[in-house]
Amino acid sequence: MWYFCHVRAIFFKLTISFPLVHDLTISVYSSRLGLRLKRPKILLLFVLTIVLTYYLNIYKSDNNTPFSLRDSLPGIIAQVYTLHSPITITMNDHFAIYDFPGTGTLDDPYRIEHLNITASSGALIHISDTTVYFWINNNSLDGLSTASAGIYLSNVHHAFINGNVILNAEDGIHATAISDSLFHNNSISSNLRFGIFLDVSTNCSVSNNRVHDNGINGVHMKDTDNTTISQNILYNHQLGSFSQCGLLLDNSSTNQLVNNSIFENYFGIKLLNSAQNNLLTNNTIYGNQKQGIHLEYASKNMIMHNTLLNNLLYGVQLTVGSNDNVLQYNNFTGNNGGGIQAFNVGVRNTFLGNYWDDWASKDDANDDLIIDTPYLIDGRANNSDLYPLVVLSVQAINNIDKGRPDYSGIFLFFVVVLVGITASMGGGYFLYVSRFKEPVVEEPFTDFTSADQIDRIKPLYHKIVVGLENIQAAALPEPAPVPLLKPAETITLVEFFPADIKKDLRSGLRWRTILTLIEIAYQDPTDTNPAQLAQSMEIPRSTLSKEIKRLTDLHYIESFISDKVLRDARFRNYAITPKGFKLLFILKEAFKLAISRLKEKQEVFYG
Repeated sequence: MWYFCHVRAIFFKLTISFPLVHDLTISVYSSRLGLRLKRPKILLLFVLTIVLTYYLNIYKSDNNTPFSLRDSLPGIIAQVYTLHSPITITMNDHFAIYDFPGTGTLDDPYRIEHLNITASSGALIHISDTTVYFWINNNSLDGLSTASAGIYLSNVHHAFINGNVILNAEDGIHATAISDSLFHNNSISSNLRFGIFLDVSTNCSVSNNRVHDNGINGVHMKDTDNTTISQNILYNHQLGSFSQCGLLLDNSSTNQLVNNSIFENYFGIKLLNSAQNNLLTNNTIYGNQKQGIHLEYASKNMIMHNTLLNNLLYGVQLTVGSNDNVLQYNNFTGNNGGGIQAFNVGVRNTFLGNYWDDWASKDDANDDLIIDTPYLIDGRANNSDLYPLVVLSVQAINNIDKGRPDYSGIFLFFVVVLVGITASMGGGYFLYVSRFKEPVVEEPFTDFTSADQIDRIKPLYHKIVVGLENIQAAALPEPAPVPLLKPAETITLVEFFPADIKKDLRSGLRWRTILTLIEIAYQDPTDTNPAQLAQSMEIPRSTLSKEIKRLTDLHYIESFISDKVLRDARFRNYAITPKGFKLLFILKEAFKLAISRLKEKQEVFYG
């Protein structure tokens, strides 16, 4: 069976033989799926695949997801609609009265689709108090500037709202007291208040929507928890006297805001009124009239790997009552007109390892990719980023092309086809794949410098450097002397580990376990918050607990209890053992050597 997974591990090589296929070399050293092809005929196939994939994605059939990001009619393929009057459903049996296809089950949901509904009052589609599965799919809904909602949902479950054009209502989609529902691939614009409004809801997904030019906020979530907002394009919410936002969370917790492009609004993202324990990651937030991200009475949120670019005021502003937030590995570029790019008046907020373009030319005397002078944050909290990065955090760089379609799913299909073709031809290739559960080594840690991956190495190297400083500052167990690596044509890292670590690498030690050790050291092992640790690694708490147990069983860490832990159960104390220190130190030296070698290669190549 072939496995295609999101890449999380890095820097190792694994050789597997498949029946009827030449030896397949799988190299994992990238955070994105990619191909490197060595032969011209294979390269031609690859290019043709990309082109075909692009156009097939734009013109997907109705049986899939008919969504593109075209400016003419963003999100929707032109199609023939059937004129229909407004729809009101207030119980399960009403679906049958309307004679919609489907039976209301997971495998055969009721389907409201391909309708053109235009009306000036009420909701164009009103569904409440139902438990069955239903789709509202590929409809055109126009509220003539006076209807209360394009789609109104109340006390429903199992809704799938997909591929609709919704405009000129009070709210594009108004959903209250709903759960287990998806809002996907809709184009929502020119509504008087909100593009999408979720109220007192849970366990929903809002993805791949284009939401723009609405009167107040693009997406507004109030009292809504455990919901994912991902890959949406939210722009131009700055039309009236309100403080419009691309995305607003009001008293909403444990949500994930991932891979959204948010631009040309009044505010980019706002978190208000006890919005807490939310994860904001890999979002691109640029060109907004106020702050990129604004927090007010919002605490314990994780803000990481975001790009904040050319926002008129601060990239991030933490105002009164916003405490215990963590901001790390974000890219701040051109915010606040060239002034300080972040503001903080809250307490216990942590800025750590961000890139600030106005600080990139500062000193880095020891060449560890960390600017030696802290970056001072505006505001009376007198906060600073103690470890500002010399270079951009690569993981935070996101696509800001507001017209580019997402063709990752169908591209994966053609990758499978292409691999089959090239394998049958005996073509050489590298397929970057990750099986995060596998041991680190088959042929252990081979040749760190075999490809130009300098920008992938730097962020992890930075974390290790900070982690080792934390260990030494805490006066944890003193390690035995560790040998420095020496330059060589090929760096085979496993040779430099002592026998006990080498044994672990050859048997049960996983990359996720090593990354957990790095993250514990980076957070400060004597003051670690497991919830933030799991969020930072993007793994469940239960998985983190297993990795910590593995580290303890293999004697890389030891746990202990301090007075602070007894007072505050959110924190844990760990001591990095001499064995754990050796592993981190050798990794640091290896990455440092690899960065040096790769810099030399770049200088030779580019002159």
